[in-house]
Amino acid sequence: MNGIVINCPETSLLKNNHIESQHRAMEVLNAEDIQCEWLVNPSRNTIKAVWLAIEPYAPRNVFLSWHWISTWFDTFVNSSQSRTNGLLVAKRGQHLIGAGIFVAQHSRNILGQKTTRYSLHRVGDELSDQIWIEYNDFLMVEDHQDVIRQAMMVALQTHIRSRDAVQIGVSLPSQMIKLEVSSTKPQFEERLIWHSPSYQVDLQQLRQQQCGVMQSLSKNARKQIKRSMNKYQQRGVLLLETANSGEQALEWFDAAKVNHIARWGAKPEQSGFANDKFVQFHHQYISKSFAGEAKALANSAVQLHRLKVGEQILGYIYNLHFGDTVYFYLSALSYEDDPQLKPGLVAHALLIEQAYMDGKAVYDFMGGEARYKQTFSNHKSELLMKVYFQPHFALTVENGARRVYSGLKQLKAFLKAPKN
Repeated sequence: MNGIVINCPETSLLKNNHIESQHRAMEVLNAEDIQCEWLVNPSRNTIKAVWLAIEPYAPRNVFLSWHWISTWFDTFVNSSQSRTNGLLVAKRGQHLIGAGIFVAQHSRNILGQKTTRYSLHRVGDELSDQIWIEYNDFLMVEDHQDVIRQAMMVALQTHIRSRDAVQIGVSLPSQMIKLEVSSTKPQFEERLIWHSPSYQVDLQQLRQQQCGVMQSLSKNARKQIKRSMNKYQQRGVLLLETANSGEQALEWFDAAKVNHIARWGAKPEQSGFANDKFVQFHHQYISKSFAGEAKALANSAVQLHRLKVGEQILGYIYNLHFGDTVYFYLSALSYEDDPQLKPGLVAHALLIEQAYMDGKAVYDFMGGEARYKQTFSNHKSELLMKVYFQPHFALTVENGARRVYSGLKQLKAFLKAPKN
């Protein structure tokens, strides 16, 4: 069993570890070598010091960068006096090797008992989590991630009450583990609550195959893209622009609101642009990116693109750049009655080509099923969200009720379905 200190004073963590940025590669690491500490409502400065000590030695992940995490923390966690959060830190001796921020959401179970759900790098409610973190995981040094993740989850299991739960996601299957039996508590069980395919263009693979972006597509896809480009070019010059300042990027982000709401709906749970917190988060994220701190820390950047033909604006694309990966975050496009005009296909074809020419390794469409993602991608993965919990009577009752409700919904749908 790994060591754990509950409610460790953050001054002790800082004093004992000096937040050293030096990290030596670990040839061997066992679970018993790892000590975990849990800090309740730590200061932002403590979280920043811990994060920046580990991030240089962690796998590159835009959603675990201090750029993303600090903006999320400032917008949704630190701004709320009523929210409880915990920083789980893993160490090997004096070296920090893992960290994760959990936000506690309190409620009552079906028996009226107080219960808490701890969400990793999420708040736990739909509107606050609409910014939608993907590839979510503990921030860990690259060596021995499986051992560190296991030790941190077992430590977390020791911290929480038997009727509490832990939610993790949206994550790759490799970031979701089945826990071993703790020496002090029953084994965690897990429930899958969300899953989706995720699509990527492996640009390195295209280079190795000496294959261009358009050449990699099907004959039908190439035809659709070229036909759409030709139709647009009959109106004027087809141009993909990139915002070159923070002010311009913010202006384009705000301008994307109209098309995005037109496509997804005007309610906060439909379009993020109708959600004040979503907009606030991205205003801060974009501003910090162009202020230079994010680029200096980890080659992190925001790119807002505008697709135009002549003076007509066809839409906006919002991408995140981190290391050698381009992440497609959102689009807000203007669709017309002509089905042969495809602004999304055109914009992504141009952006993927640009990433290819810039030497990027991956153009990542991330989670969500969509035909255009399948059109371009040569790699597919899976994203999951799970809840981990310990078996207890109230949960058995809840799960039974959930199965009954699901069964009734299926029966209702069957009865309403037209019969041949």
